[in-house]
Amino acid sequence: MIAIHLPIAHNVLYRSTTIKFLKLSYLPYFLVACLVATIFANQTAIARQLNAWQLLPRSQRLSELYFANDTLLPSTVKMNATQKVAFVIGNGEDRTTSYHYKIVAIADGESSEHLLNEGVVSLPNKQFQTISSVITIPPISSRIEMKIELEYAGIAFGDSTLSSERQSIHYWTNVTGLHS
Repeated sequence: MIAIHLPIAHNVLYRSTTIKFLKLSYLPYFLVACLVATIFANQTAIARQLNAWQLLPRSQRLSELYFANDTLLPSTVKMNATQKVAFVIGNGEDRTTSYHYKIVAIADGESSEHLLNEGVVSLPNKQFQTISSVITIPPISSRIEMKIELEYAGIAFGDSTLSSERQSIHYWTNVTGLHS
């Protein structure tokens, strides 16, 4: 401890008072304060390095695809009849994104797709759009998978460059009127 004795006037009598400057027990606090000041002075460089090491939180980019009302999906449809399919695309990619969608029918047990409709929609960030499309049920099988495929340029989690992303939703339906 460092101490200095100074005389202080009080009612004509002089007394001696000790002023304490620094105790060694305050040294850790002083060092932490210096460290914090250094960190704030180099904040940009430190953040750049932590980002390069992928240690900083990142926004999670995503696109949503879902049926507008999944409780109204038909379990049975008539061959060559028209049907309305409604689905929602949501953009959470942190930028305007163009989405290419396809509506396809796939016969049960087969892998070949029958294109029923397709389109492109461009959405600003944090926007949703409901797509309603009228399709004609093809006479390919008594049970078909109705599938909506979505393709867009996105950034996969942990990456920093654009790549081709895909997702899809589907439902199964029985087709009547094949053997009339």
